Amino acid sequence: MARARWQIFFGTLLLLAVVFKGIGGYMDLYQYLQDAEHLWTRGTMKLTAEEVGNAPNAAYHRFAPGLAVISGPVVLLGVALHYLNSSISIQGVTTVVIPLAGALAAVLLFEISVHLGAARRDALWGVAILVFGSPFLSYSRMFYTEIVIIACLYLAVWAWLRAQELAPQPAWGYWAVAGLALGAVMACHYITVMTVVGLVAAWGGAELLMPARETPLSTRVQRIVVFLLPIVAVGVALLTQNYLRYGRPFTTGYNLDYGQRTIFSISAIPDNLGVLALLVRRTPWVVVALAAGWVLRRRYPVMVWSVLLACVLQQAVWLIFVEFDRFAVRYDLPDVALLALALPAVAASLRARFPSRGLIYATMALILWNLFWFLKCDDWSPPFQVLEDGRVHAYLWYQSGQYMDPMAWIVFFLLLITGSLFFRAALQTCRKLDAELTTTSPVL
Repeated sequence: MARARWQIFFGTLLLLAVVFKGIGGYMDLYQYLQDAEHLWTRGTMKLTAEEVGNAPNAAYHRFAPGLAVISGPVVLLGVALHYLNSSISIQGVTTVVIPLAGALAAVLLFEISVHLGAARRDALWGVAILVFGSPFLSYSRMFYTEIVIIACLYLAVWAWLRAQELAPQPAWGYWAVAGLALGAVMACHYITVMTVVGLVAAWGGAELLMPARETPLSTRVQRIVVFLLPIVAVGVALLTQNYLRYGRPFTTGYNLDYGQRTIFSISAIPDNLGVLALLVRRTPWVVVALAAGWVLRRRYPVMVWSVLLACVLQQAVWLIFVEFDRFAVRYDLPDVALLALALPAVAASLRARFPSRGLIYATMALILWNLFWFLKCDDWSPPFQVLEDGRVHAYLWYQSGQYMDPMAWIVFFLLLITGSLFFRAALQTCRKLDAELTTTSPVL
């Protein structure tokens, strides 16, 4: 298993590096990077008088602080490298957090799938479809917070499953990790609190009402307390930050930016339902994954119901968010990642019903469909632009609109081939492990 994990990690990292941009995108991404750099080099995210021009309504950018905090080790690495060579950008190094988080998310999805009883090759298929068959590929290119949110969600799910496996032992550490990871989700994007609420309600309720094994009520209550403490601590920290910045605990920078404009409205629901339909067209496998989860609800009741509750609560908020259509693909990506937990069962069913080439055809169709939208452009950030003279402008590796010279193409294909070889090696490892352990995934 250890070999498969590293092969997946480096395969994902190298393939994400093929289209990695780094610094770039719209102003929000530059401000996220500023927050991270300021926090770890100045000890505060407060803007100087010269910088306030980027945030005219406040001395702070409006974003939640989670991504800046989590980026700390990589920011400090950037500081050290900048000290050794002043041409190295601290913010440029900081952006590497995102593909690293993407590779970690891939490994965690694999681990969760295997823990839920999937054959390793089916778990690997789920990883491939999430990473290369969804907008995950688009938002791992720059300093978007959603990839980190997904990694934290998967860490929480993995830790919770490990705690269930160890019952009736207390497993305090795993419960604490699950709570800390969900706290990080909430700290990375305020509105994802609804996803956290759904998972907390489902897991906490299941622990009280339907424990995995015979466990004293006092132990179950203590587990929930350990689970909730990091989440509550993060919530208190966020409220305190808001109070210190804006004088009110529930006022954020977003309130100041929106002013008197309406942020949430029931009247937005009809239009946003249309947006959701477009999202299904963008990533059609979510419908199959949702159906697969429904079929599997009797086998994994708490897991399935917790994911469904989290997704329903989060979608209820997005449906009344008046600007959901602006960045809907990105906003919904964490929920797409949660639904990807059902992909290994889809893979097993495809292999069972179409044993010759069904899985191959499905893989090609889903990845090519995603590449079409990826190249067409998510969030106004295309990786390539073909000019009238046939030459290609690339928006890769910290460059904006540079011609792809021969050396750039060599690097591009070296990363692509090397990453693909890692994934092929992972597939061979998974097949070998499945043969040795005679593992079969649940079939729908």
